[in-house]
Amino acid sequence: FYAAVAGLGIVMQFSQRKLFKAGIVAVGAILAAIIISWRAEIDGRIFLDAAFPSFVIATVFLLGRVMHAMQVSADREDMQRALAPRLGPTRAATIARRPERLGLPGQTRDVTCLVCRLRGFSHLADANNMEASGVAAFSRKVMTPLWQTILDNGGMIDHVAPGTLTAFFNAPLDDPEHFENACQAALTMIEHIKPINNELEKELHVGGAPIARVQIGIGIES
Repeated sequence: FYAAVAGLGIVMQFSQRKLFKAGIVAVGAILAAIIISWRAEIDGRIFLDAAFPSFVIATVFLLGRVMHAMQVSADREDMQRALAPRLGPTRAATIARRPERLGLPGQTRDVTCLVCRLRGFSHLADANNMEASGVAAFSRKVMTPLWQTILDNGGMIDHVAPGTLTAFFNAPLDDPEHFENACQAALTMIEHIKPINNELEKELHVGGAPIARVQIGIGIES
């Protein structure tokens, strides 16, 4: 009964993710069992086995510690998987290791916002007689290097739609040079469009008409 009550107390602490308190309960319960057994034998000549409940309590704590570590690892993997497309693998892993850096209660800070849009996206699709799958592939081909440029310069992807990309800098991680990084990202995105157009010009539709050239517009505001 003693082992069951102590074990239940440890499990309750683990369920609330209070690892330190679970350790205190486990150590306290084991010490109490040893002291009670010792005093009972000295004072009343009654032998109470302290080894069995101590073993049970220690086992419950160790199992809870292992399960807690597995849960933390799974939570980190889920967080990293969710943030990687928006922040990039490296910075997503940094936040997964230290989730408190997200500042989830809410923060007020200066940020630099960047909006990129393919000019005349619908006209491009119509001019090239693209089907739905072709529109998606075309948008992905153009937007993917632009997306990666945002991540390489420390930005976070906010929203992506066919022909449109929005991002911001200096959140959730600090970026004291967010002004410069946003501008550098914009300049690099413009440079990326040139090889994309060169590649698209080599691609022909069934009718033999070359794909229209892509132009982008970029807006930045802090």
